[in-house]
Amino acid sequence: MKRLNLSVGILALVVCVIFFASVKESAARQPKAAPLSEGTYAHGLADGGCLRIKHSPALGQNVAVVMTIDHQLAGSFTRGHVYERFLTPGRHTITAGRNGRNIDTWHGHLDVERGHTYSFVVKYNADQMFLVPTAAVH
Repeated sequence: MKRLNLSVGILALVVCVIFFASVKESAARQPKAAPLSEGTYAHGLADGGCLRIKHSPALGQNVAVVMTIDHQLAGSFTRGHVYERFLTPGRHTITAGRNGRNIDTWHGHLDVERGHTYSFVVKYNADQMFLVPTAAVH
């Protein structure tokens, strides 16, 4: 009986070693995630401007706002959260919408200046999502 338990334990150990070795090898073969567009994102206000967007309580608890910046998926956020990204100076294309729905998506451009913060609240009116500017911080 002890010999059987020892054999099962050794077999389990060998299976675990093989599994973790294959996971490590698989992770090494996968390409690294590409950094967010180098021409789009900054490291802080010293490098660019800050885009801040609040989620309106009127949107509802479970409505996620999906953000796209310069035609790249840039994240999402829900009620009670603030979306914040640092952007390089210059003109950026911004979209805000609900996942999988293009009919109510808001599209616009933002001209970013170094050291400025651009604050918005995302709202929904009839069947259109839109961003409403709030007080700007320079």
